[in-house]
Amino acid sequence: MFEVHSGDLLIARGGNEDDIKHGRNFHSNPEEWMQWGTFWYPEEYGMQSHIHKAREHRGKHKTHEFIYIVSGSLMVEFYNLEKEFIGSRMLYKGDFICLYDGGHGFMTKAPDTKFIEIKHGQFTSPEDDKEKF
Repeated sequence: MFEVHSGDLLIARGGNEDDIKHGRNFHSNPEEWMQWGTFWYPEEYGMQSHIHKAREHRGKHKTHEFIYIVSGSLMVEFYNLEKEFIGSRMLYKGDFICLYDGGHGFMTKAPDTKFIEIKHGQFTSPEDDKEKF
């Protein structure tokens, strides 16, 4: 697993499928809006059937994104809150990352790069959700 910081600000946290340990392991902290974890269980391991109850969650917050690379490669650039470049990381098949704060940009680096993005809520428009720079 890895983390990207700008001072005390957590920009991103990620890893590779090879980093997944046995059992249930959450990699987010209680103060972060999006919870994510990795799971590795033996065959026929059961989890109790359940329904998630509707409940109040935290108020207004920035969009967090979770990305899993299915194939190819993706360069992720990281920026602090002042929009200054702080670094980059190449992600390959089996890598994943959760983007929390600051800015980011993407560039595919292999033909037919495929990835899955998960975030809370629906994307409505660039004007509503993004400040491009």
